[in-house]
Amino acid sequence: MQESGLQSRDSAARSPVMASSASPFVSVYLGQGYVVRATADRFSISRGLPLAVPSFDAITQPDVLRQIFAGAFHAASRYLDTTAHCVETTTPPTLMSYVYGLLGAYQTTRVTPPIMMALSARYAACGRLAVVERCLTIASEESGHDTLALRDLVALGYPAAALVMAIRPRRALAMIDLLFRYAAATDPIASFGYAYALDRSAAFAGEKQLRHLDSIIPAGITADRYVRVHSAAGVDAGHLRDSLDFMVTLKAHEQAGIAQGVFETLCVMHDPDLEDYPGADALAAWIARIE
Repeated sequence: MQESGLQSRDSAARSPVMASSASPFVSVYLGQGYVVRATADRFSISRGLPLAVPSFDAITQPDVLRQIFAGAFHAASRYLDTTAHCVETTTPPTLMSYVYGLLGAYQTTRVTPPIMMALSARYAACGRLAVVERCLTIASEESGHDTLALRDLVALGYPAAALVMAIRPRRALAMIDLLFRYAAATDPIASFGYAYALDRSAAFAGEKQLRHLDSIIPAGITADRYVRVHSAAGVDAGHLRDSLDFMVTLKAHEQAGIAQGVFETLCVMHDPDLEDYPGADALAAWIARIE
């Protein structure tokens, strides 16, 4: 989960929620006792407490925020290493596990546009027009992505509409619950951390992963629409800089809330205890009963 080329180190520290961006390092409390300290070109992870802090300046450099979020990836991985009851598997997908992933992808992508539209109305009511515009942009960018998963399932010969109604992976439901909780909060700013975590995670999928996907999909079938869009080669990779440019316009406590949202989202996204893929034979039998 850690971003390549970025540095991290551990140190005992009691760090404030966020230090002034004029200082060499900016420190942000992520949750679960983890603090990330970052400059524009590096980050470090330490353990600390969310202590009360005096007034501080918002971060104005996108690269500093990028490093803070990279630290959130690293901290989430470390947290899960110490708390999860089982080990996350990183083996390449088989065709049936890929099908299960598409079923989960449909569930998560279908809720993002309406939630962002609802958030735009909330921010409009308090005059936050720049935030409204960002909500509408995310809603537009994510619109129709659920149909990509459906089209891939149909291309593989499955009754997509029936399957997504009957089979709802546990991890996808946990992700949806998290986004709904963020959106319903008094301050829903962590919703942008959720969106960033998904976009950045998608950008990790490169040509190697796409070539493997091509190898497991039957020849002559195009069933990789969803993954190609949500990859380093797709449109999601271009969303990251736009997200950072927007976030540096926010207040310091909002930037901290987004960083915490990134951390929490990754903890759910990669929690091995949420893995419920039943195996190829069991999933095939389940689908056969639905068909």
